[in-house]
Amino acid sequence: MSNKLLTLLGVLSVLWLFPTSSWAQTQQTLTIHYLYSLQESANTIPKINQAPENNGLAGLLVGLQDSNTTGKFMGYKIILKKHLIDATYSINQALSNIPSGPILVHLNTLQTQQVFTLATKEHLVINVGNAATELRRDVCASNIFHTSPSYPMLADALGQWLVKKQLDSVLLISSEDELATDYVTAIKRTLQRYRIAIIAEKNWSFTTDLRRTLEQDIPLLTQTAKTYDATIVVDPQGTFGYYLPYNTYYPRPVVGSAGLQVDSWHGSIEQWGARQLQNRVQEVAGRFMTGVDYTHYVAVIALAQGLQKNTQFTVAQMSDYLRSSDFSLAAYKGRKLSFRPKNGQLRMPLSLFHARGVVSQSPQTGFMHPVTELDTLGLTPNEICQ
Repeated sequence: MSNKLLTLLGVLSVLWLFPTSSWAQTQQTLTIHYLYSLQESANTIPKINQAPENNGLAGLLVGLQDSNTTGKFMGYKIILKKHLIDATYSINQALSNIPSGPILVHLNTLQTQQVFTLATKEHLVINVGNAATELRRDVCASNIFHTSPSYPMLADALGQWLVKKQLDSVLLISSEDELATDYVTAIKRTLQRYRIAIIAEKNWSFTTDLRRTLEQDIPLLTQTAKTYDATIVVDPQGTFGYYLPYNTYYPRPVVGSAGLQVDSWHGSIEQWGARQLQNRVQEVAGRFMTGVDYTHYVAVIALAQGLQKNTQFTVAQMSDYLRSSDFSLAAYKGRKLSFRPKNGQLRMPLSLFHARGVVSQSPQTGFMHPVTELDTLGLTPNEICQ
């Protein structure tokens, strides 16, 4: 047996006798409660464009696997309890069954607000699937966090790319639903910040089967008296945006909800060890990881990292740690992630991609910030909780 192998065995025996954590011998069990509803897609959305049925849950399960692998050596175990919010099981009922502990929330905006309102100081709530601006702008409770990127973050990521490519004017097309209204407001904020002109703004209001008149109607919709450098399509539900690339009146790039899109993750990412993460999601779900999967995943591993730092889980200790300068998360992004102290929003780079691959990552090079370049994406402190 070689000297190197003997040395390695000796080190492992020491680590076995003296665990990396002084409390590893007494395992702690933490229950994560997951509040979610079934995400229904409109009938007008083709099947290929609809989110997978287990969107988010796959990332959550992989996060549990990864965390518990480490937990075997660190003295903790994380288990999951799911709460399906529907007509027979309300948010009030769910919270009455959760006296304390972490709650991951993947619900619509109204439901998420209700959870924020009803949650007590004994709950640590993480929004893992809702991009609404008001959830970050108007809520600054110390026990509320967001791993899902906000609409202002997504908009700023797109805006920085437009600036980098010197695309100074846009046609803005949006659907007329509530989600689109929020995203459009964020887009306009970004365009004003970067002095990008809106040549025209149009709403999508077609009610007929557009596929029969695709080549005629889309060019008419995108025709303007003055030319523009890019088309921004705002269609969070995916009802029409996929019709626009390569079919606009002027041959210009399409960005936003179609064409060049932006999200927290994409299935083609393989840098920084991400290939192994993608493989684990493939094993669990039989598909590539989505942005929603990623925001679920990082919520779990952030809590797991907090468990490694605290001998007992308390909401106050965990909240303080996650918001502190001591917390940073290595999460396959090439940058350390952290939470903003004021509103609990997770700072992260965002990927800009087309269907088959990543094109760029924001923050773009050259966009500076006194704290971190990641804070060039999203609401600034003076826009929050005034």
